Amino acid sequence: MVTENDSKHMVAPKLSKRNIMRCFPKRMVCALCFLMIIFIAQISIVLDISGLFKEKAIAFESDRYKNGCPSNSDLAKDFILKVQENITHIGRMIPNVIHFFVQSKCVPIEIMNHIQQHWKSLDNYSIKFHDAIEIDQYLAREDRKDLLMIPQAAKYAFDSTFKADLAKLVILWDQGGLAVDIDLVPGPAFLNGTIIANDDECVFEVDGNWVSSPHFVACKPKHPVLYTSILTAINAQAMSIGAGANHYEHMRSKIYWGHAAQFYGGRDNKIEKLRKTQGNNFLPGTSTVSLINTNRTAGALFNKLAFSDELMTTIHLLPSGKHPLVDLNSSSYKVDVATLLELDKGYSNQQNKMINDTACPAGLTHVQSNYNPASTLVKGRKIPNIVHITSKSKCFTESYANNIDLWRFNGYSLFLHDDEAVSNLLDRAWPEFPLLQEIRPCINSGAGLADLWRYVMIWEYGGVFTDMDNAPGPMFANGAIIEDSTDSLFEQERGGFPSQYFFAASPHHPIMYYMVNTCIQRLLDIKSIRSQYIPFVTGPGATKNAMIHFMGEGYPKQGEYRGLFINRNVTMIGNPQSSKRGVFVKRDSTGAVKAADILKMNMTHFSSAKVKQLAKTYSCLSDIYLKDVGN
Repeated sequence: MVTENDSKHMVAPKLSKRNIMRCFPKRMVCALCFLMIIFIAQISIVLDISGLFKEKAIAFESDRYKNGCPSNSDLAKDFILKVQENITHIGRMIPNVIHFFVQSKCVPIEIMNHIQQHWKSLDNYSIKFHDAIEIDQYLAREDRKDLLMIPQAAKYAFDSTFKADLAKLVILWDQGGLAVDIDLVPGPAFLNGTIIANDDECVFEVDGNWVSSPHFVACKPKHPVLYTSILTAINAQAMSIGAGANHYEHMRSKIYWGHAAQFYGGRDNKIEKLRKTQGNNFLPGTSTVSLINTNRTAGALFNKLAFSDELMTTIHLLPSGKHPLVDLNSSSYKVDVATLLELDKGYSNQQNKMINDTACPAGLTHVQSNYNPASTLVKGRKIPNIVHITSKSKCFTESYANNIDLWRFNGYSLFLHDDEAVSNLLDRAWPEFPLLQEIRPCINSGAGLADLWRYVMIWEYGGVFTDMDNAPGPMFANGAIIEDSTDSLFEQERGGFPSQYFFAASPHHPIMYYMVNTCIQRLLDIKSIRSQYIPFVTGPGATKNAMIHFMGEGYPKQGEYRGLFINRNVTMIGNPQSSKRGVFVKRDSTGAVKAADILKMNMTHFSSAKVKQLAKTYSCLSDIYLKDVGN
């Protein structure tokens, strides 16, 4: 046994080379153990200083000066629970993840203090911050498996509120969680987050009139309501072009929980939280939404903090600086003749006419387009001297062929667009109509497709559109009723609203733009593709609604009207009485032979169409959703 006194006099043995080599492994292990002890001790000190040993999560890391933020701001970093997958997701439909959307992650200290105090203190919640740069990158991703229209919609997001909504909805669609305005903090009714039950699929805040608030939404990933909200938001921005700075803002209640009527919850029973189930095949499956009526809760669901406008401008997403994809106030009235001619390669070709005549069934004759180069070169003229007519084919009975010839005015071109030409036009990429391709399969008849086509055609090329069974009236006078300064022209028809069977406009006239987008929105809103009412969805109802959007009047009388734009106007001619007499345009001019001739030409009027797609008794939104996402 070695005593303490003995140890003072002990001398270390001299080690030979052999002994050194024999002991090296032990010394090496000891050295490594010593280094590990030092490393762990240092880590322990760091962790103890930062307080992370006392936290159950990785806390906000904040350095006001070393991270590039001004002295009055704090760097907002994500607050992610260590065991996020076990706490925020397991057993819950809606993940306990709060998403804030900000212009910059350098957030004013005053706001960050409230976030630390009110949001970080919630049990088992993670927090994510998304700034403008991250949002732009996220929305621009080209590797999406669904919602393939998002990159293009984001590319032309000129409205900052729309951009924030799009980011909010897309991130919730992909990740799920809660999206909350950053100037809100939990109120008494939020109940530490427990008001959102484990089996809630999607939660909205509504007022006493059941109108939703755009400031809060919580959903599980891939909830169908998010999908419909995204599509509605995209079209709402399109409709807001030229309609004033607040137009999109006014549309937001429809974007958030805008299809409330399609969900059913039985009797109300005056409870504070009502769960509704989707019905009528409007959306796929049996998804549910829960509505928190803040008129019935014990206290507010959220409290809005009274920050100054100046402070809020530092965190709200700023306008992108982008201009709308289209300039609806443009005074350029040019016609892209080359692409127009591409739609009808057989114009003014007598040899083609003779060949095509032999291809028409017995009793029918081929009617050809004719192009007059001077028709688009009249200096100072807004509406080009072009007449556009559409039909199933170019094979007509004699009465219809003669009727079409009445529209061949001096100095005009006449283009007859058959089914192939219609498809060629609509098949193009239309970035100004980002949902055009998505809604096309929702049109269940040739008449509905012809409606959409006429708006797109006159939007792109301008000119005169007429139904093929119309004839010019005595006052139309070889088209002279359309003056060089006329920007668009409609007849007041028998019902008092603007004509849809005949109209004229300059290229890229805003009224045509609104007609296309009205069709898109009404198709998105239909409950059943099979039973849609064509006159309302794509026909005269869409024309009237676009007119209201343009100038606030759905039954304009004769005169000239300037709507939302300085350089664009609408001219109305006639009245219901003159319309009945055919003073400007004679409707159904083929008379008694019309029904028989339509059968011979293999065409069907929408009122007698039997094109009922039996498999599509569900909504247009369901159709788009199922093709994009699947069951």
